[in-house]
Amino acid sequence: MPPGDVIPEFDHPSNGTAGVIALCIISLALTLFFVLLYTCGRVFVVKRFHISDAIAFASFVRLYWRKGGKSGLLSNTAAFFQGLYIGLLYVNLHASITMGYFVHQWDIRISSFGDFLLDYIYATVFYQLTIMLSKAAILLQWIRIFVPTGTRNRFFRLCSGIIVVDVLFYVAAELIIIIPCAPFAEHVEKLGICSSGSQAQYIDFTSATINLLLDLTIFAAPQTVIWRLHMSRTKRLNVSLIFTIGTIACAAAVGRLVATIYFYRVPQVYRDSTYLASYVGVVTLIEATSGILIFCFPGVPKGLQAIRNAKQSIYRLRFRLSSKESSFADDIDHLPLTQHASLRTNESNGHACDLTPTQYRAASNMS
Repeated sequence: MPPGDVIPEFDHPSNGTAGVIALCIISLALTLFFVLLYTCGRVFVVKRFHISDAIAFASFVRLYWRKGGKSGLLSNTAAFFQGLYIGLLYVNLHASITMGYFVHQWDIRISSFGDFLLDYIYATVFYQLTIMLSKAAILLQWIRIFVPTGTRNRFFRLCSGIIVVDVLFYVAAELIIIIPCAPFAEHVEKLGICSSGSQAQYIDFTSATINLLLDLTIFAAPQTVIWRLHMSRTKRLNVSLIFTIGTIACAAAVGRLVATIYFYRVPQVYRDSTYLASYVGVVTLIEATSGILIFCFPGVPKGLQAIRNAKQSIYRLRFRLSSKESSFADDIDHLPLTQHASLRTNESNGHACDLTPTQYRAASNMS
């Protein structure tokens, strides 16, 4: 129900779609850059991979192809991006194109509401898969960095416990969404019940709270280890700054919790579901992007080293080629005058002069 004397605008409603599309493009560019940089470091410098790398890559992209599509999210598309970060971006862009972002609920036609519900459910599923795997990958990476091999200290037990809670919580959250309503595209009429049942507010509040606690714990865990390292204060500060990107993820988690509390405090008849869902979609995308970047940041120095090594290899190759060309020219200049003139004459007459420097030296010695 629109508030006061507001008149619904179905044809050209006010929206913030352009900003969300820009956010999606920036997020994709950032994650692609740092994932490629991290991968270059692992391939060309470290030359080995760990299980955390495989989990992080799985959290970034997985897709398969299928022909055709059902009504709703997959309408007239051939590619179905299942889960994970690329899938989350895809759903956000799809929602931007079809319905728009930050559009008030009273400005949306009933016929378009099914697409909105589908996008929201898919985005929730994709986000939870992404964040579950990225958090597990980050914690495994920190165990490898901060815990000596074979040691089972307090930090190891803390990270292992968080991984268990992380996986169990998000698997349960996925099942709560998937079991009642899957397949989503074939049960559009049920999605309203699935997403707004009598227990939905408790599920959403619990999910947002646990997610925030996990983010805060993951952010704080390495700080205690870093500041106990035997290095200068400046170096410890530099290492600590690498992990400050975690504050963005924590801020996004706080935003999600605040939005959830605000949504359920408003009487249902006045709830602006589509507008609030847009806000939640933005903060969850920011949190998922932060998770990918947090994992990649410790590998940035190795990635930059790989780029420097590649540049040095190119310079060395160019130097060798230029040295051979210089040696080739010197050999020609040191030939006897008659042979030198003969070679130049042959070249000027269009005859290929394809003798190697060794052959030129042999010709010179013969003279």
